[in-house]
Amino acid sequence: MELYSELEDPSFTLAPYQSIWKSHITRVVESVLDTAHVPIVHCKTIGKNSSLKVQFQFQAEGDTIWIKNEKVQLEYRFPQHWILRTRQERKNRLFNYVTFTPIDDKHTAIMGYVGRIFLKLSMVNKLFSKYSCKILKED
Repeated sequence: MELYSELEDPSFTLAPYQSIWKSHITRVVESVLDTAHVPIVHCKTIGKNSSLKVQFQFQAEGDTIWIKNEKVQLEYRFPQHWILRTRQERKNRLFNYVTFTPIDDKHTAIMGYVGRIFLKLSMVNKLFSKYSCKILKED
């Protein structure tokens, strides 16, 4: 079974990142599924140009939840991973794939990849990895 096709697509360059949150996995998942916090908590990064009037579509089926707005689609698969994709088919497509692994009752490891089809130079990976960790620290 293929998890997410983007992870195997050679047109994407992957930049890895990781972090450990001092929180139970259920609280971590709750935080990343809370799309309404993006324009407030992430107002200097990914939510910079977002409206405080949050509008999205929500769908759930089986072990999968989809949350969409005009710019992105988040697909969460229970119990511990999701992918956030840009919705526009364009030359600047990108995705963010994340896994959540419980370490114990009070700590969760977050590991992910930012995949992009632009700026393919490997030295740019460090910038994408650092930026992803910065976003995680905002939470």
